[in-house]
Amino acid sequence: MQRGTKEKNLPYSYHTFIYPFSYEDPHKGGKFINIEKILRSAGWESEVFFRPDEEQYENQVEEQYNTFQYLLPKARPNVFNLEDSSKINHQFIYKLEKSEEMQATFKITTRKWEAGQEKEDENHTISLLVNCLKLSIFYNMKIGILTIETEYYDKGPVWCQRSGNCGLYNKKIDDPFDRVCLINEYGRKLFSPVYDVKNFFTPEKIVLEFFSEESRQKRCIETDFTSESERPDIQRKVTAPKLVKELINGEGNFARIEIQSILDERMFVMCLVRDNDRSKEFTIGKNKESEENLYRFAFCESDNPTCQDSEMLKQKLKEHVYNRWRNYGTVHTVTEYAFCCMTGEDESLKKTVITPFLTEYVALAKLTLAQRAAIVGLESSAWNISRDLEVTENEESSKKSEDEADRHQELVKQIRNLWKRYVCFQNELYMPEVTFQEQGVELYAILKKSLKIEEQNTYLDSELNNLHEVAELENAEIENVNAKRQREIDGKMSQSVNLLTVAGTTFAIVAMAQDFLANVDLISLNSRFEKVMAVLSYFLGFALLFGMILWGMKKFSKIIEIKQAKKKNIGWKYFSYSISLLMLVFLMFLFKILF
Repeated sequence: MQRGTKEKNLPYSYHTFIYPFSYEDPHKGGKFINIEKILRSAGWESEVFFRPDEEQYENQVEEQYNTFQYLLPKARPNVFNLEDSSKINHQFIYKLEKSEEMQATFKITTRKWEAGQEKEDENHTISLLVNCLKLSIFYNMKIGILTIETEYYDKGPVWCQRSGNCGLYNKKIDDPFDRVCLINEYGRKLFSPVYDVKNFFTPEKIVLEFFSEESRQKRCIETDFTSESERPDIQRKVTAPKLVKELINGEGNFARIEIQSILDERMFVMCLVRDNDRSKEFTIGKNKESEENLYRFAFCESDNPTCQDSEMLKQKLKEHVYNRWRNYGTVHTVTEYAFCCMTGEDESLKKTVITPFLTEYVALAKLTLAQRAAIVGLESSAWNISRDLEVTENEESSKKSEDEADRHQELVKQIRNLWKRYVCFQNELYMPEVTFQEQGVELYAILKKSLKIEEQNTYLDSELNNLHEVAELENAEIENVNAKRQREIDGKMSQSVNLLTVAGTTFAIVAMAQDFLANVDLISLNSRFEKVMAVLSYFLGFALLFGMILWGMKKFSKIIEIKQAKKKNIGWKYFSYSISLLMLVFLMFLFKILF
């Protein structure tokens, strides 16, 4: 909670907009780019943790000390830049220029009904002072949390386009509480939820203006909800809002972080209002009108409540209103859209209600939103893997792919990596409780229930268990395919060995026959009959030796062939081979006799 300028009085209301998103690791030219390098070039820097001699914003040391003591040890690394958490997540802050003439602003311009007769002094713009811009990056989960902290000093009526029984008209918003509800409904919008840009669900535009403390250059990020060009390109599945993209990546950056909306087109709102009259209305004078106003406050509705059933409205309030300090004039509401607080105007409430809400309770909300974003991201990854599995099975049913095992291996690898991310989520980010403080335990439980953390985590666990079973089946199939491949390789290797063995044996036998013939002495023999008998005796001895060699080869080859289950025509093959070799050797002996 940074103070931009020194004010004598506290603001009428505080509005902290929180936006969870997913991102992809940035690459350029096929090379990975450090995400911190991009953020620093855009003006972001590491948020200093508890250095009394180096404050980055007013009351930083006190606020960090209080929040650190409030949280459990497991939650602290997800909120502060502790030494052992730098590789898991990191907290960044944008150092804004603090001078009054360069105060950062968050301006919401409402739509006009052009057919109406407008006066020149009719105001359609609500201006909030920006206290701080913060960014949390969770590396293992590939998610981020952007936080825009603002405060509103009431400056009178604002006009806004409304729709009634007679059609569109311009309505004057006199009550500051109604203007707060308008801020909460319109200020959290990031892009149009419907195709028609002429809708009245969104403001006309939102402008964020700020100056960097380092460069002192003005930056202006404008979201024009009436422009067709600023609608998300759903054909490319790009739903990254302009405000978030430009705020995180900066202007003219050498590389950009690809951001993807992970929930919807709205930010989560933390809102605290200081209003004695409304505080009494919500705590003492409870009636139908006050319940409807409390509902509008809790669910960020600037006009009449959309819940038009009184029993359902009461049930919703029962589920989402936290009444612990109601008799003190302080009421908290927690929904899937916002975490709000209505309290009195006494400045003594700053230490007991306002500061804890803007620091400790914001930390609770950011942790819960990070868990929801991580679960949604993991579910999306699981869905993508399941879709790839289905596509693979359809392809295999029509035509067997040659690289079937490689594709199965890649899917199993993806499932394993998803499981690793899920384990990191369970160990680092998913927390049944984040504080021992009683009111913190109760509010955190309502936050988790509103954002369906337990329900979604149970569903995710079931999805991943199913994928794990698929991975086991895929592993078994991969082992069968690999075994088949190995058998084919062994068969080819055996054939090669057999061929080399036969060739080597043939060469050895011919060489042995030549040696035999070289030792045959026919010169000392007188008659041709004696020479023939001598050669035949040598040939018979050679044939006996040759037969023993072939018998050994046959036995050895039988063992190899049996292993490969190929037993056909073994004897005939070796008989043919033996006859061929014997004929060759016999011709050699005959040549010796004749010549």
